[in-house]
Amino acid sequence: PDRALAKAGASAKLAEALAGATQGVEVVPISAVTGAGLSGLLPAISRAYDRWSVRVPTGYLNRWLRRTCRTQPPPSAFKQVAIRGGSRGGRGAPVVPVPLKLKYLSQVNTRPPTFTLFANREEVPEAYRRYLLNSLRTEFSLFGVPLRMMVRAASNPYAKGRNDSRRLAPQRSASTVKRIKSKRLDKKSKARKA
Repeated sequence: PDRALAKAGASAKLAEALAGATQGVEVVPISAVTGAGLSGLLPAISRAYDRWSVRVPTGYLNRWLRRTCRTQPPPSAFKQVAIRGGSRGGRGAPVVPVPLKLKYLSQVNTRPPTFTLFANREEVPEAYRRYLLNSLRTEFSLFGVPLRMMVRAASNPYAKGRNDSRRLAPQRSASTVKRIKSKRLDKKSKARKA
């Protein structure tokens, strides 16, 4: 029995080392010679399939994201920021820390569980992304399942050219609006008479 436990522990360590993306894979030791351990194989497969098909509500995800950001805030990135009024004495734009703001998280697919993180920019450091995935895996018991996370940047309403692709209707003057309303009223009255 001690030898079997030692082998099971060694195989679990091996599986953990080989499956970096699927942490916590359930290991079921079986014997091809005696058939020992086969009774635990189908239940393990069933549990893995349930975790593979899990659907986490967006409300739970966003509460988890707020708690996680409070515990370990996202890192700031240093980048050049343009200042109003042109360059500063001939120098380039200053390099300032720009905080990464995580807005919300939503699950967009199952099999494997795929999440979309909305932030103020798409450049989330890889280390912080791994931290989020590991924390997500722990919080929602998604061990042994590969998780995917996509990051999308929310659009900035003040950015130049934001509405270039979506042309807005031109503003109408008050006299034009009155003329359109009177035409509509004329059509209604003619329809009533007919």
